[in-house]
Amino acid sequence: MSLAALAALALVLAHAPVDSMAHAVEAFGFDDVRVSGFAWLGCGEGDVFRRKWSAQRRGGERVQGVVCGGLTKGWTVRITGPGS
Repeated sequence: MSLAALAALALVLAHAPVDSMAHAVEAFGFDDVRVSGFAWLGCGEGDVFRRKWSAQRRGGERVQGVVCGGLTKGWTVRITGPGS
């Protein structure tokens, strides 16, 4: 792989589609979704986009999780625990 191709791939991976990730979490009925930093744990091997998120349930309590995805697949949303 050429240096230009590697640079282009790094640029794509560095700019995760945060809006699309937030919409995936909202699709499960969460409000006030905040997508944040890189998620080291909780995603599969083929997931190139890995971000943490926090949101509010309908009952008002906060939860947190990870949202993961690849270049050719949809989003996986996981709840990892209560939010802060």
